[in-house]
Amino acid sequence: MLGLTCDPYSYTCTDTQDCGPWNCGGCCDAYGSCNWGGDDWACGYGGYGCSDCWGMGLTCDPNQGVCTSGQDCGPWNCDGCCDPWGTCDWGGSDWACGVKGQACQDCSAYGGYCDPMSLSCSVPVACGPGNCYGCCDPYSNECRTGWDSWACGTSGQVCQDCNLGAAMCQASPIGGGQCVNVPPPQDCGPWNCAGCCTNTYPSQCVEGLDSWQCGSGGQMCSSCYPGETCAWQPWGGGVCTSYPDGGLPPDGGVPDAMPVCGPWNCEGCCTPAGQCRPGLSNQRCGRSGEVCENCAVQNLVCVDGDCGSP
Repeated sequence: MLGLTCDPYSYTCTDTQDCGPWNCGGCCDAYGSCNWGGDDWACGYGGYGCSDCWGMGLTCDPNQGVCTSGQDCGPWNCDGCCDPWGTCDWGGSDWACGVKGQACQDCSAYGGYCDPMSLSCSVPVACGPGNCYGCCDPYSNECRTGWDSWACGTSGQVCQDCNLGAAMCQASPIGGGQCVNVPPPQDCGPWNCAGCCTNTYPSQCVEGLDSWQCGSGGQMCSSCYPGETCAWQPWGGGVCTSYPDGGLPPDGGVPDAMPVCGPWNCEGCCTPAGQCRPGLSNQRCGRSGEVCENCAVQNLVCVDGDCGSP
């Protein structure tokens, strides 16, 4: 008698004590042989005894060398999470959230969401001044830039729809914006037009040098009569005239018996028609017989015969 046993795999006599952690990475079966450890009837690892998973109604996980219930999902083969059916889910859904083979969590069951970075359930943080420089959408609780007319606001306040009030969203230097009224179209007049104003709505300022749109000083444009031309004026705009040179008559249109307006006979200012004015109004400003100046078209005021800042 040799005191040996027959290895049914190699059909050779072997010492039953030869199989163990020192020489077997799988499992040692009943015959003392080293089995690779991944069979349902011989499952194990580390040179320990094999388990008969099949006899227990289980299966052998060949990666771990352990008997399992057939749900193969776990940390050893799933980077996401394992659902109740043993399937590995990617782990980024609100209803199946998790990582590293852990059981999936249903974040939506308690009003949470699955954080896409950590793949863990998180409770949404309410939008407000502490985390939003723009405005908070009242429907989605999202932080908006606050620059849009339909979602306007700043400092984490509730977004406003400027369109409802015929307003526009004006950007704020601290972030976001605020609804402001749309300014009405500015009328044309002596305060902003050196030429003449068209007979339209809103009225527009034009150069006033065309025969069909002739004028100056922000007055209403007029059409010159046949045979007249619109002559350029040094202070802006034009004037209808029938003189060949396109300018005013030498004497300013006053009778020859009357002297032309000038420094010799006017302490204020002289109009294009040769009339002496006090020269103290914003539309006719000047002194010492000089040509009257329209301060209003320059956004200035008349001070002692000179145009100056208001």
